[in-house]
Amino acid sequence: MKRTGVCFPDGFKAAGINCGIKKEKKDLAVIISEKMCISACCSTTNKVKSYSLLWALKNIKNPVQAILINSGNANVLGKNGWEITCNIMKKFAEVVGVSEKNVLFASTGVIGKSLPEDIIISNLEKLVAGATEYGGSDAAEAIITTDRFIKQIEIESSIPGRKRFSFVKLGGMAKGAG
Repeated sequence: MKRTGVCFPDGFKAAGINCGIKKEKKDLAVIISEKMCISACCSTTNKVKSYSLLWALKNIKNPVQAILINSGNANVLGKNGWEITCNIMKKFAEVVGVSEKNVLFASTGVIGKSLPEDIIISNLEKLVAGATEYGGSDAAEAIITTDRFIKQIEIESSIPGRKRFSFVKLGGMAKGAG
């Protein structure tokens, strides 16, 4: 098997499953690092932000060890959205085995519907237990909405002039039209 996308660098594992937000397609993804990581975020300048983004912005300055991503529901403007987000992330952090301040959340999909808290929470253990170093493609598949194909990248390079830690591996996944 080949380590792809977010799992290309050593120390990362991922998974993607169908939890029931969408009828049949994968809709819930996780990326977990063996170690705490420094993270960064580019976000909308729109005044209306998803509850998932608000959670991520709250935690972005902390070391991060895992991110939960759902597709099919943007987690924007739904009833009790912040409370639902907090409940999901509390359980997610517990299942991963880290503090709530060390996990991020991202959502994409339909705006205005409440995030299905029970469906997501009931699938977190299965999702996290299924995360492997070969799960990059499954995670990438779980974040797409109207995309026609998954988007991943793997890059390895050396840093000239460095004797120690001179080799880097980068991996990523993205979603978007097309």
